[in-house]
Amino acid sequence: MIIGMVLPKSPSRDILFFITKPPINDQKKLRPILFEMLRSYGVTAEAFATDTANTSQALWQAFLQHSREKIIWKDRSHRIRGASRTFVEWLGIPEKELLGKTAQEVGFCVDCQADDETDEKAMCSGQVVSDCFLHFVVKQQLHLVQADKFPIYQNDKMTGVVLCFHDVEDNHHPLINEVHTAVTDEETGFLNYRGMVMAGLRYADTYRLHGDDYTAALIDVPEFDAIGLTYGPEFRQHLLQKITAILKEYLPPSLTISHIGSCCFLLFQKSAHIAQLQQAHIQISNAIHAIQQVDGFPCTLYMHYAIVRGSEARSLDSLLQLLIKRMHESEEAQYGQALYTSDRFIFDRAAFDHSDLGAVVSDPETYELLYCNPAMRKRSGIPLDTPLEGMKCYEILAGLSAPCPDCCHTQLSRDRFISRVFHNPVAGMDFLLRDILIPWHGKNCHFCTCLNLDEYLTKDTRFNQMLFFEASVNDAIRLGMYETDPVRGIRQMMSRIGRQLEADRIILAEEKGDNVTFTYTWEADGILPLGEDFQPISRVELRHIFDHFSQRNSFTISDMSAYWQEHPNLAPHIPGIQRVALARLMLDGQPYGFITVINPSPEKLHQAEELLTALTRFFTILLRNRDMMQRLDRLSKSDQLTGLLNRRGFKDCLASLPEGRRFAFIFGDLNELKETNDTLGHEAGDQLLCAAAQICLHVGHEGFIFRMGGDEFLMIEEIQQPQETQVLLKKLQEHFQVAHISIALGVTTTETPIEDIDAVLTQADILMYRQKFQQHRVNPDA
Repeated sequence: MIIGMVLPKSPSRDILFFITKPPINDQKKLRPILFEMLRSYGVTAEAFATDTANTSQALWQAFLQHSREKIIWKDRSHRIRGASRTFVEWLGIPEKELLGKTAQEVGFCVDCQADDETDEKAMCSGQVVSDCFLHFVVKQQLHLVQADKFPIYQNDKMTGVVLCFHDVEDNHHPLINEVHTAVTDEETGFLNYRGMVMAGLRYADTYRLHGDDYTAALIDVPEFDAIGLTYGPEFRQHLLQKITAILKEYLPPSLTISHIGSCCFLLFQKSAHIAQLQQAHIQISNAIHAIQQVDGFPCTLYMHYAIVRGSEARSLDSLLQLLIKRMHESEEAQYGQALYTSDRFIFDRAAFDHSDLGAVVSDPETYELLYCNPAMRKRSGIPLDTPLEGMKCYEILAGLSAPCPDCCHTQLSRDRFISRVFHNPVAGMDFLLRDILIPWHGKNCHFCTCLNLDEYLTKDTRFNQMLFFEASVNDAIRLGMYETDPVRGIRQMMSRIGRQLEADRIILAEEKGDNVTFTYTWEADGILPLGEDFQPISRVELRHIFDHFSQRNSFTISDMSAYWQEHPNLAPHIPGIQRVALARLMLDGQPYGFITVINPSPEKLHQAEELLTALTRFFTILLRNRDMMQRLDRLSKSDQLTGLLNRRGFKDCLASLPEGRRFAFIFGDLNELKETNDTLGHEAGDQLLCAAAQICLHVGHEGFIFRMGGDEFLMIEEIQQPQETQVLLKKLQEHFQVAHISIALGVTTTETPIEDIDAVLTQADILMYRQKFQQHRVNPDA
């Protein structure tokens, strides 16, 4: 047997060639001799591998650094092991925060379950998986992404998958551009209300299908509207730009931000990252409060927010309602920090250093004392200069060697206080304790206020009344603030304090321009309700009340008969008034109105003033929440471009139509919208839609005209006779012709109640398309 061999001797590919008869016939014995011969010529297995590997590695690194492709690769556990520079820049997340983590842990992929399933398909089948469509959060906006996935082999073993992404919005297709414009807010660059709904539905669907929970957060700066009206539109624009920049800076890129009106923003993010979101809220709150002036105009701003998990709501609508309900719960969420932010109370620690009320902070996991104010140190026998390091709360405050049997750590939360009575054997005193969780150096810690009951109960009757007063306040707040509906909460609070004070009436009056309206009233049993004939009342007629409010925010009048004699030019608006207590309703410097208790029992008149003073903020918060819920409801039922009602508004209108009446349903479809968008641009198309809406409003009635889709409009008009519809159609057609707008119209009539509205609309739609066909025959270019 003759053996011939051709060997590359070096990277320069010099050839070593020889032919010989093998001295040994046994292949196993021949192998080590050949290897020894190769090594003698400097040819090793490493030399072969190094040359090829170096070239491949250099090519791959050059591709990752300079290619425009968006690429990542994952191991078998779906953890990201590398990414191209283009992908990192596009996503807006540093590569070091991606490596070693799954897409779910990073939070940029909304459809994590679908992503993992297609990864597994590529790795298990060894085949390329193409055209996987996923939703990514890219720099705080939701993007539709097309992914191609390629299996990775190493030494004939499946080791992972390479993913190549293509952003669908990069196509610059007119339809995609139109959709992007329709869901983007022009002022901020965030999603608008429509985009918010789309994003919310995407997160909700992912949770419904795969159980991947998400979090929604509502952020609001309530002073924005008032100071914007004061200083003008340019100031408002610049202030909104500042707040937008703050949100972009502090909010993580893996969540979506929607600007849904005024200075109100709605956020969506995977629930796994809620701690990161809560920390960002603190930073944003401080940054917004730090804005002292804009364009030379002074301003003071406060931010407040609410958070809801998707698993707590049945639908997007109920989630929005739950967000509004939780606004008030943020009042105590950051108790113990550095600044007051709207309906959240934050205090400097120095406030407790100088308080007679005992205050203690401890670690709920280790029971170590972290803070003990001077008042509590004195009662517990701890010198002021003694460090707390190593001290356990149960040792120092209870004299025990193990945690207290009735310790409340497992019941603590950040949204409510726990109240309990505790006997301190070290101090030999009974304390009323109120416990809650607070953020302390980045961790949830146990904060406890300690009221010495022995001192408290030895005070005079005035202090005993304070205890009753405090219970009354807490009961009223609990009844009002725990209600989902703010209006019901207001009525519950009024009923509670009315019975508590044994009053005849309670009236909540709101200021609306130059008038005052008695919005909500409560009457005791046997007291006749007030009629509607005295409303509204001019502020001028109530000037004596506002004169009092200019000096103080609450006051009482114990003898109204004497008061009328002293002021003969005044006349009572409400009969039977003997004594009153009044308090101003203010929130963040903005007046809302006032609340009045009429004829409380004489011995509770002074208490009535104190009770109203303590509750005015909560009444005002409920009024503000009511207004916000109404604003969100209006936004959800109106078309942002034209100002007309949308399909949801149409459903509400349909439900309110009176029975036994005949109505005409006129359906219209613009003939020129697509051509206008294509030739003149989408701004011109928007102007065309707005012009069509104005014509409909001119002919019909506001509240009965709807934009049903892209270029479709619907008008509802009550009629007496069927022939009136032709008059209405002719009038509409004439106005559109004058405006040089081509539209096809179809009309049908029906009586209420309407059993099948879809059939009615279908009939109108058919007649509209019949006219469109006739128009096209007459003018094929239309």
